[in-house]
Amino acid sequence: RKEYRKALDVVKKVNAEQSANPQFMRICGEVYIENKKYDDARRILVEAHKMAPKVTNILNELIRLYLKMGYFTKAQEYYKIYKACAPSDGVERKQVFYNLQKALQRPDAELIEVLEDICNMEYTEEWGFELALVYRKAGMLNQSVEECTKLMNTFGNSIYSKWARALKMGSLNVNAAFYCY
Repeated sequence: RKEYRKALDVVKKVNAEQSANPQFMRICGEVYIENKKYDDARRILVEAHKMAPKVTNILNELIRLYLKMGYFTKAQEYYKIYKACAPSDGVERKQVFYNLQKALQRPDAELIEVLEDICNMEYTEEWGFELALVYRKAGMLNQSVEECTKLMNTFGNSIYSKWARALKMGSLNVNAAFYCY
């Protein structure tokens, strides 16, 4: 349920490093990332990766962690491993690629191209909002408004719909919302 503060209390009580389940360790790593406990997340995720070196969601979490830590070279190294394991035409691979490109501050036009691909493959509130945000950042106001409207109509009262409403009305700080690495 993405209640990461509550989950942290649970994770602290178990010895995740002694687990024989790399997916459980990945979840623990995710909880640590969301609570900004990056050293703990790294320790557990590296162990999970050793146990299951080709599991893409563990690699994805490692990439996300290193991007958040500002270790872009390390994230790129894990992305190479990820590419060797992930289906080349999958939406998740495009999402991981987008996050890496965003962190590396690629031009808006390149980010938009990847995001449009992602949204055409599988439209979710998170990626629809990201597309609307990058449209706005790139000065494409009409496309941003259209995407916000689509998101609000599709996902009702979700948190992303609320953010889309603020973006549409011009009351959301685009740079603060966009720059997360």
